[in-house]
Amino acid sequence: MSKNSHPIKIIVLTSLALITSIFAFGSIALWMTDYDSLTNIVLKAVHKEGWRSYFQQQVFPPSRFKTLQYVALLASFSWALFVCFFYKKSDYFAEVLVHFWQQSRTILRQQIQQFERQETFFFLLLLLGFALRGIFQMYRYELQYDEAWTYNHFISNGILISAISPNNNHLLYSFLACLFDYLPISAKYSLRLPVYLGGLATCMLFYGLVRSIWKWQWALVALAWFAFSPGICFYSMYARGYIFQIFFTLLATWASLKSTQKTTSNYLWLVWVLANILGFYSVPTYAYIWLLLNLFLCLHFISKNINWKPWIGSNLVILLVTGLLYFPFFITNGLNTLLAIASTEAPQGEAFLAYQDKVSDWVLLGAGRLTSVYWFWCLLLLSILPIWWAVKSNSIRRIIELILLFLLFPSILNLSLGTQPPYRVWCFLTIFVALTIPLIGSFYTSKIKSSALLLFLAIALSSFSIWRTEVHYAIRWSAELDKKAQKIAATLLEHNVSEVYLFSNYDKPLLEYYYLQDQQRLSVFMSASDSKSYAPFINARIYQVVLWDKEDRVSSQEEQAWLEQHYPIILYEDHRVVLRQSAQE
Repeated sequence: MSKNSHPIKIIVLTSLALITSIFAFGSIALWMTDYDSLTNIVLKAVHKEGWRSYFQQQVFPPSRFKTLQYVALLASFSWALFVCFFYKKSDYFAEVLVHFWQQSRTILRQQIQQFERQETFFFLLLLLGFALRGIFQMYRYELQYDEAWTYNHFISNGILISAISPNNNHLLYSFLACLFDYLPISAKYSLRLPVYLGGLATCMLFYGLVRSIWKWQWALVALAWFAFSPGICFYSMYARGYIFQIFFTLLATWASLKSTQKTTSNYLWLVWVLANILGFYSVPTYAYIWLLLNLFLCLHFISKNINWKPWIGSNLVILLVTGLLYFPFFITNGLNTLLAIASTEAPQGEAFLAYQDKVSDWVLLGAGRLTSVYWFWCLLLLSILPIWWAVKSNSIRRIIELILLFLLFPSILNLSLGTQPPYRVWCFLTIFVALTIPLIGSFYTSKIKSSALLLFLAIALSSFSIWRTEVHYAIRWSAELDKKAQKIAATLLEHNVSEVYLFSNYDKPLLEYYYLQDQQRLSVFMSASDSKSYAPFINARIYQVVLWDKEDRVSSQEEQAWLEQHYPIILYEDHRVVLRQSAQE
């Protein structure tokens, strides 16, 4: 064993000892408690004592408690066997980790050393523009519904609750956000800082991938569009896990392309395994990406008759580790929960062209409904087919095949299975749209050597991306609602309100979030009968205040009469809602 691997071995063995202690303590505690006690502990930890019936009937029924006990016992025994095996091979695994670290540093150093002076200037300029724009966007926009909901249910309850909650499908982001929550800054920024840094890292990795294939001029042009594209800018500000999914898709794509070359290595397969595991841990819809990359590699291995054993072994490790990470999903809502998240069908059952237009629009423009964009998507695909026939480089052909596979996948999925996931799921396609820029540009303009023309093209693409991101409906649709929710929360806090009855569903997590920031908890009652916080409004007790929806909800005359009679004092009003206080206050 080398001197460099000895500290790594100590760290790894210490980590194993810690995990073993957690396994042992958890299993013993689980067998010493009963179902009701465990239910009380969980509900109290998440401050949802009123959700007992929902928790016991739908999330974690008594029958699954026994299953959990035996699974925990089996997992502890399996882990003990693994630790014994790992301990005997600890020197070998320490050497593997050291080699992995050294190889990664070598690749990174090679990437940096190939930078030319002019290239470095424009690359740093693009990153600076991205960084400054991200800071401005974080300051400019208040938290949205999903961000506040994530904070209320996961981040504010700590790492453990975030990791084991069956409703959390952005696990990696939640873990990082819990760590950043300890920083002495507002939660608005601590929630968004992980994705902001993730966006910077994603832009760097994208440039490294493109730079390893094409000249730096075209790599910069591609980065100019990619860095300011709607999907990257939005999820570098929006506190969700999609930017990490994009990052690990890039890493897995790089490893996949390298694995199709004549010579491969264990290092590449280790990168591929880690990228896929962390991609799954970012968002469950990474399953689409994993399937496509595997299809790409499978077809390549069959056509070239290459040794497929490392590929099979790597996938078994990915599935095993991912299954362990998503264990709370399986033990609570079962396997159907994970499958439902990864393959959500559109409830409206949109027509094929209408759905494809919206997918293309979300990735490219963000113009909204009735915007025909799918034709441009198809034109983009058709324009790269002649390149496949013309080029002799196998590496470029593999890239074209990968681009076609990914960009055609939403259409194939829709036509074959009728599956229409939410449009945001396809944000990872931004990578493959961006790859078409240097591919098409370098092929059709191969005789043009003017740097000024490429600079103009980069400025035009980045300006276009910034403009489309600014007007993208995903960013702008709730901006005013979010600002108004902050004002409503300030009004409630100013009048020392501890409970509110809501006719407006959107405001609930935002009002709860602002109360948590003030070290208080707001009791919320909802008019929606399917809500867990439902309570009757008419002929019921009088609440402190009512947030009445004037815009979206059609109320009955009886409800209006009850509101006028018992809640005469207006505390706040805008075109959408009115906040009224009871006469008893």
